[in-house]
This record gives sequence, C-alpha cells and structure tokens, in this order.
Amino acid sequence: MTERLTLLELMGVGDSMRGTSLDSNGWTRVVKAYSLFARPLPVVDKDPEHGVYTLNIAENAAELRRRQSVPSRRGVELLLLLLARREGAIDADTWDREAYQCDLKGLNAYYEVLESAGYAVSDAERKGLEQ
Repeated sequence: MTERLTLLELMGVGDSMRGTSLDSNGWTRVVKAYSLFARPLPVVDKDPEHGVYTLNIAENAAELRRRQSVPSRRGVELLLLLLARREGAIDADTWDREAYQCDLKGLNAYYEVLESAGYAVSDAERKGLEQ
C-alpha cells in the first residue's frame, strides 16, 4: 500500500505524469535520468519535428505504469523514480552558489545515501557539497 500510494503521489493517474509539482520540463529531466538507471522508456528524446516537445507523454506514462503493475517490481520502480526525480533536479546551477541557493543539507543527505549504496562521489561533486 505504501509503494502504491507513493507511486500515485509521484505520477498521478491518466495518460501523463501529473502527480507532482513538476512541469513538463521537470518530467523531461526525470525521464532522461530514469532512462539512464533502467531500461530506457519508449521516448527519451525531444523531437519537435514530430511534435514531441516534452517527454511527459502517454507512451512513457503507460510504460512506467506497466512496470509498476508487477508487485515484485514496485519497490524497485519507486526507488528508480525517486532517484530520477532527485537527479533531474540537479543541474550545473546546483553547484554554483551565486546562481542558485540549493538545499545543501538535503543534497548532502542524498549523496550520503548514494555513497552508502556504493556510488563514488567525484571530486567536483565533493567540492560542491562542501561549499
């Protein structure tokens, strides 16, 4: 129940992903990050020539929901979405303290979780986290 409610909160219902405060650009970053962690979603590149301006589209939402429909996979899918949401929020400005005032405490906590799972923090990341 916790997994299903959390996934519902993250993605919402319907043929797109609207369960959060993310706009379509935010979901584009999440889809790209998720597709780096897991088997890529059906559409991972914007294609204005064919009318794909956002990656928050029916094909991706349907595939994520299909993957979540397998009870033994819900925990993994939840973890992948949570990681992708956090990674999607990290960009070049995250490390530029003058351009962006990020939640440094939260970012450090996130990297502690990654390190506990075996992620090797780069020198650039470490420097950004210590500022």
